[in-house]
Amino acid sequence: MVSRAIIAEPSSTSIPISSSSTTTHNFSASTFYPHILTTLIHFKIDEENYLIWQQQVLATLRSLNLTKFLDFTSIPSRYSCVADESHSILSSAFRSFDQQDQAIVAWLLSSIFLSLLTNTVGLFSSHQSNLKTHYASRTHAHVKKLKMLLCAPKRDRSISTFLQDLKKVVDSLVGVGSLITIEDHIKAIVEGLPEEYDTFITLVTSKTDP
Repeated sequence: MVSRAIIAEPSSTSIPISSSSTTTHNFSASTFYPHILTTLIHFKIDEENYLIWQQQVLATLRSLNLTKFLDFTSIPSRYSCVADESHSILSSAFRSFDQQDQAIVAWLLSSIFLSLLTNTVGLFSSHQSNLKTHYASRTHAHVKKLKMLLCAPKRDRSISTFLQDLKKVVDSLVGVGSLITIEDHIKAIVEGLPEEYDTFITLVTSKTDP
């Protein structure tokens, strides 16, 4: 089922959902109509935007009260009794739960680039996905690379190009969820400039002094 293996809902940012503003799912009802997710994810997941993608996915699932699909303990029993299990008769609650789960799986797959779908081959239920492991490790590696670029000296670049390049790196770090303060940005500028820019450095640092 949809689990932390796919989008790994961060406990530190969980948002309580009011029962008055959400839909209650009765999986044991005789007739069940799953939510068909139509919310457009405005970009497809790639090697660099996993955290932003995750944020939109979580927000959508919360808005529809579907976060129970992130919790293994919420999965209904597959069989109502031993007799049903011996005849492979799935319980109505499990069938309904699985039906909604598959709707979410289809929605998630539509937000992944074709070239990256190899990571989901054989995905019959979303708990089998290794997207979190795959993209979390890629995101960590990308952050390390960006932080190295943040420390790159100016060298033969013009001052405007140097500052623009640093701004792009800072924006990219923020985009992948890495905390970058104004002080970090200024420090990167100061440490990247050669001595002939001491006057400029003094001007920049004086504007940030209390």
